[in-house]
Amino acid sequence: MPQFAKFASFDCTAQSWYAALRSRALKPGRVQTCEVAGRGLVLWRDASGAPRAFDARCPHLGADLGRGSIADGNLRCPFHGWCFDASGACVHVPGATPRTDRPASSFPAEERHGIIWVYNGASPLFGIPTPQEVTRMWTLAPRGQTLACHPHLIIGNGLDVSHYEPLHGLAFTREPKLNVETTSVRVEFAARPKSRLWRVLTGTTRRDIEATFTSSGGNLALAEVFQPLRFSVLFAAQPVKPRHARTQTVFFFPRGYALRLIRAGFVMANLLRDDRRVLESLKFRPEFTPADAALEAFAKSVEALPVGDAW
Repeated sequence: MPQFAKFASFDCTAQSWYAALRSRALKPGRVQTCEVAGRGLVLWRDASGAPRAFDARCPHLGADLGRGSIADGNLRCPFHGWCFDASGACVHVPGATPRTDRPASSFPAEERHGIIWVYNGASPLFGIPTPQEVTRMWTLAPRGQTLACHPHLIIGNGLDVSHYEPLHGLAFTREPKLNVETTSVRVEFAARPKSRLWRVLTGTTRRDIEATFTSSGGNLALAEVFQPLRFSVLFAAQPVKPRHARTQTVFFFPRGYALRLIRAGFVMANLLRDDRRVLESLKFRPEFTPADAALEAFAKSVEALPVGDAW
């Protein structure tokens, strides 16, 4: 049985993209403090409006950069007035030569789906998942939740296909198809609820649910439903103290079709409610069986990720 030092462990954090702030919370000309996966960060927008993420502490004497300000498109420390450009380089020290040997620690940041994302490494190994038809979809990002569970188990839950029938009452109409890549695991499946009521509610009285679930790294996953209605859900989770996870979901619905939107939201809410009840009482042990092939592949892919050493 393989040993897992990173998967479902709160003792180390694998490299990944993490949801830091909602886009609307990061105003131009303002500095915003947040904590991402246990580290204090400051977020701000450069002269072009692009988000930037720095360690919250000034590399000079450790002042809180969250109390700083934006000056000429640069981040200004509130203590001694040192200024840092978008790359983190020190470009101004009042009355002295800029200290090129004292850059601010910076991290990759992207703005997508109404969220500011931060990567806890020098260079991202994978991107933020996006549905193929996102330009023709409504995007909805409800407020996140906090669960008493590790983020990897929340993301891996979608790949744990052997629980779909006993917990959710979904019977597979064809064998799930597994595809494993370097930083992602993908399951493609077709299923139909056993309950007649659920078949009516989900619109599957005459056709299957056809969907895929794809992980990206250890803390992101994209579920795409193709039948009987088209929608997608991006799942993100990050560790927070004490031994909990903060989640963020982003829903993508085709424009129009309000009734379908309500139906999809109702179905997802019920599925997630059932999962939460189990996950929060779970004492995880990696005793995988052949039926857990997708989940085990996910655990191994997380184990292969580098630790967020820049974090």
